[in-house]
Amino acid sequence: MTPELHISKVHRGLYEARLLDGHEELFESTLHESIADAIKETGSTFPNEISAFLEVRYVDVSIGTQSLAKMRGESGALADRLVELAAAVWHSEEERDAKARAAE
Repeated sequence: MTPELHISKVHRGLYEARLLDGHEELFESTLHESIADAIKETGSTFPNEISAFLEVRYVDVSIGTQSLAKMRGESGALADRLVELAAAVWHSEEERDAKARAAE
């Protein structure tokens, strides 16, 4: 199983990064000023001996398995993709809920 980086928003300008292997937390969670910082820092500090790849998640979306090197070098682009996907899911859920309310 590929370890997972789960990023969640604590509040504006503060994000928690958790590293999981299944349901088991691998290390203590860390706090970061942005999603990009969480990705970059994790890519820089995660032990290559455990895995050279992590699945990167934010809210309920994933951008799939990413190499630690890509996480270090392209953290801003990866963060942007996560936010875009999360917004698309949120928008889709809002539309579905609005249609359900209109049908009632």
